[in-house]
Formats: sequence, C-alpha cells, structure tokens
Amino acid sequence: VTKSKQRRQKKNLKITKEMTGATIDATALVWGSAAIGFAPFACFFFQIVYPKSQLLIVSTSSAFFFLLASLFASLLWYILDPAIGLSSAWSALIPGVFFQFVFRCGFVALYHKVEAVIELSFEKTEEEQHHAASSGDDPDPTQHADLQAAKKKLALNDAACALAAGTGFGGLHAILLFGS
Repeated sequence: VTKSKQRRQKKNLKITKEMTGATIDATALVWGSAAIGFAPFACFFFQIVYPKSQLLIVSTSSAFFFLLASLFASLLWYILDPAIGLSSAWSALIPGVFFQFVFRCGFVALYHKVEAVIELSFEKTEEEQHHAASSGDDPDPTQHADLQAAKKKLALNDAACALAAGTGFGGLHAILLFGS
C-alpha cells in the first residue's frame, strides 16, 4: 500500500512540476505580449504627450471619440444582428470601420474648430493690447511678453497633436484589446 501511495505522490509531484513549468511559460508569454502591445503606447505617451497638458487633453479627447465609435458600432450590430440575422465577421467589421471613420473625421473637425477659437482669442488679445498702446494708455509691457509666452507654450502644431491623437486612439484600442 505504501509503494502505490509513493508512486501516486511522485506522479502528482511530476504533474505539479510540469504544470508549474507551463504556468511560468504562460506567464512569460503574457508579459511579453503585453510589452509588445503597450510599449509603443507607453513610449509615445510618457515622452511626448504626458509632459504637455494640451497634448494630454487632445489624447484623452481622441480616446473618448474611439469609445464613442466603438459604442455606436456595437449598438448598430446589436440592433441589426437579430433583425437581419447577420452572423459573419463582416456584420461587425463594416459598422466598426464606418463608425471609426466617421468619429475620427468628427474629432479632426472639432480639433480644427477649437484651434480656430484659440487663434481668434490670441488675435483679440493682441488687438486689445495694440488699441491700448495706440490710445495713449500706459500699457503694461509684461502683458505682451505674457501673450507671446502663452503662444509658445500652447504650440498646437500638427505633428505633436497628430501623435497625441494617435496615442489616444491607438492606446485605448491596445488597452481594450490586450487589457480585457
């Protein structure tokens, strides 16, 4: 009785060691896949987007637009699938691509409107300063310097904002794809 019990214990120990090895391999695979999936997002986010609050707002806004596109695509699929009986991958793919396109275009349109309002605000402030200087009032010389510093600090150039928007869209996609 003791030999058969010892054999079972050895067999169980061997199985446990094999399972632990498989678990370690699976854990390494999960961490490696996560590093591949999140490394580009982390590099762009922490080196380019995070240091500037304006780019962080752009990135967060684009991530929100990605969520809206996903919501509308899933709602359309949820409504049409039982009604029409679409059971192929195309029934989910076509609305997903369509709504991603629509909401990305909507994000770009909103971005350009916000950029125009910011530029208009700067122009209005410059006109007020110029009017105050030409009317003989004693203008504060620091106001002009402050306005120029604010323009340089804002610096919504297209390359940085495009990277921030792409980081928002792509980062949230990576988080939803690999993180869930």
